[in-house]
Amino acid sequence: MTKKAQNSTKKINVPLLTIAALALSAGGFGAYYYNQYTTLKNDPVSANSSDTQAESNDVIAKIKKLILVNDTDAPTVARVDEPDKLRETNAEFYRDVAVGDYLVVYKKRAIVYRASNDQIINIAPILETSTVEQPAIEKPIEP
Repeated sequence: MTKKAQNSTKKINVPLLTIAALALSAGGFGAYYYNQYTTLKNDPVSANSSDTQAESNDVIAKIKKLILVNDTDAPTVARVDEPDKLRETNAEFYRDVAVGDYLVVYKKRAIVYRASNDQIINIAPILETSTVEQPAIEKPIEP
């Protein structure tokens, strides 16, 4: 083989290689995001459940750093989106609640937590009405 023939076979077409790499990576990104889109479209609840569970676990861990929690049952965690509606149900407990706060409900207490400044806003006990004794009702007096 001549020297000129050897040099031409060793040359790599850089622009062509760059275009091929970009096309492959774009195809990979496209396939990934299409898969995410179809998963979310077909089952939006389970697609978001892992993110929601991670967020709930994060909030619970932060609360446990601020207050002793002996409850072994997992609490219910909800992010506050409409504080005015909550105030309508219990104005005193939800007095200082803001958008983005978390309501964490354990079996025996409810906690309002503000993640933006890592602060517990309010705590209230939860009373089981089924165990509270009802006063005995006497037989009404007949006229």
